[in-house]
Amino acid sequence: MTSEKNSTSYYNETKDNFSYDEDLESKLRELNEEETSWSSIYLVYVMLFFGGIQITVYFTSMWPYLLSVNPKANVNTLGWIVASFSIGQAIGCPLFGWWSEKIKSTRIPVCFGLIFVMTGNFIYSILANFSSEKVSYIMILSRFLVGIGSGTNGVLRAYNSTACTQSERRKVVALGVGSMTLGATLGPVIQTIFNPVGVNGYLLFNIFKLNMFTFPPLVMIVICTISIIFFFTSFKETFIGIDEDNENNKNHNDKMLKDKKILPPFDKIAVTVCIYNWFVIQTMATNVEVLASPLTIVMYNWTDKEAIFYNGIMLGCSAITNFINFLLQAFTRLRYVDARKMIITGIGMFFIFNIINYPLPFYTEKLDYIEYLPNTTIESTYYSGGCSRKFDWCEDTPRTPFILYTISFVFCLGIGFPSISGPNGALFADILGPRRQGFMQGIMELFGSIARAIGPVSATWLFYHSGTKYCMLMQGTLVFIAISLNIIFRKRLIPLQIRK
Repeated sequence: MTSEKNSTSYYNETKDNFSYDEDLESKLRELNEEETSWSSIYLVYVMLFFGGIQITVYFTSMWPYLLSVNPKANVNTLGWIVASFSIGQAIGCPLFGWWSEKIKSTRIPVCFGLIFVMTGNFIYSILANFSSEKVSYIMILSRFLVGIGSGTNGVLRAYNSTACTQSERRKVVALGVGSMTLGATLGPVIQTIFNPVGVNGYLLFNIFKLNMFTFPPLVMIVICTISIIFFFTSFKETFIGIDEDNENNKNHNDKMLKDKKILPPFDKIAVTVCIYNWFVIQTMATNVEVLASPLTIVMYNWTDKEAIFYNGIMLGCSAITNFINFLLQAFTRLRYVDARKMIITGIGMFFIFNIINYPLPFYTEKLDYIEYLPNTTIESTYYSGGCSRKFDWCEDTPRTPFILYTISFVFCLGIGFPSISGPNGALFADILGPRRQGFMQGIMELFGSIARAIGPVSATWLFYHSGTKYCMLMQGTLVFIAISLNIIFRKRLIPLQIRK
């Protein structure tokens, strides 16, 4: 950080608030003599939307689908299947980010990643063709491949951050994260569209069993094919504020801009806080999504089909709340609110969600056990919802009032996610400064993927052994740490300072 006399920043900080520096903005714009490339950014929004769908489209149906092809599967297996997507994404994010920076292209890595997504979805659609002993491993493989392909999300986010003028970055990033979040929240809703097909469905060419579980991956294959053709032929890359003449300079942390200002190293502490914020977002999102079906089956006696349907509706309502928030950030004065205040607000909403869904002592209504199939001692959530007798905690865990669960799900999460993700993404890009960000955005996505890998395994294990108690305690601890970090390092969470 340089002194005030010999430094110019993206923002001038006055009374601990940011004000926009038009002089520096005009100088940065002169690097490429371009305005924000909205046509290419809109296309990236579409790609991010479909990328979000890929993450969550199977979350509410994955558990019933797994049981239909492997009746002996347990909730721990589900955790590993969900985690396999994130493990693949953790591998794909930095690799695609590095590749994108190396060849200075967004188009080629993205199209290559979509091929992985198509392959994984195809395998997912034919799971019924494998033996029950192997099907769990094949499902893990399918989600792993889709995860690798989804590693291009970091490349797309990096492009958005560097294809716009700095004055419009908050708007561009908010809509980008909003597109991806909207896709992620609408994924389970798309699954509900195919519920009327039923479990039995139809047999096509004696290979494809078309039912409520296999239609979505086949549809995603078609969408990916169209996306590859359209993206490869129509996408025009335009970068704003990057000095291409110095891109071959090996010292990426000490580049000279054309206006003779030095591009210094970014603040690693500030970057770490932003990455941890993203880690918390992804942990919350994954844990909520993977536990939505088993939790509501236990809490509210929903059958498998009811869990898919009603969770889809609640996720849809949460998606609407999400999207409205992102629109407000993009097109109203809300985008001028200090990003740090928005982040704290969002994290606070997460904390409230965990408190509400913790088994508080004044929640007095007890859980019901799953009803046996007629004339048997077999429990089946296809027939009846409830808590399984194999869980010791059923007797001691109270039921969270449904109205509180619904309010916290729709509003706490619907407000929390966009309040953090949009401002955090824009702040992260500003901290990095006017440099190619593919690799660092990939690193951010990497830690998000690690959260998505660890979260399902730990959450399902905790749910299996303790119900909601330690799940909410774990999430609440992570959220509390995030609040502390953002308060302690608040004055370092500012855009990059450009030295003369």
